Amino acid sequence: MTAAQAAMEQVSANGTLYHKSCFKCTHGGCTISPSNYIAHEGKLYCKHHHIQL
Repeated sequence: MTAAQAAMEQVSANGTLYHKSCFKCTHGGCTISPSNYIAHEGKLYCKHHHIQL
């Protein structure tokens, strides 16, 4: 895998790099993206599950 391919497989959020397949909501396990997540107490949530906290 080239460096460019590896970069395409990563997501950056709150200064941390994640594999795209690991970038999921802590509560429901649903897939999130850099534009639709909320970080709460160091954990990542989708907006839907975050309001249920």
